[in-house]
Amino acid sequence: SGLISAGFPEEALRHLLLSAVVSLATFWAGSVLGGGIALLRERKHLRLFGSKARLIFFLFLWPWFDLIEVPLAIFALFRRVGWKPIRHDFALSISQMEPEEATEQEEEKEKEEEAAKK
Repeated sequence: SGLISAGFPEEALRHLLLSAVVSLATFWAGSVLGGGIALLRERKHLRLFGSKARLIFFLFLWPWFDLIEVPLAIFALFRRVGWKPIRHDFALSISQMEPEEATEQEEEKEKEEEAAKK
């Protein structure tokens, strides 16, 4: 009401708020659509992250996470941002990073191939 009493037209304020809400809703819907396309394309690789319900939950939270990028990008324009190397003390092979099910399946497949060779 302080803006209205200062001579700011009430209709202009309503229009400004409506524009902000529509802009946020459009951004959110576009991000969910883009994230949904990415989920569909990468669904085979996303099995490691849990159930479908959990992925859909993450899909609907994605736009808010993505919104954080805007102020961070602006902040990075005015601050000196540098690379700090991360020291790694251990190494893993690809087979050590795979889930146990995949490793067991590979072992069974290798045994079958060895048996077929004999």
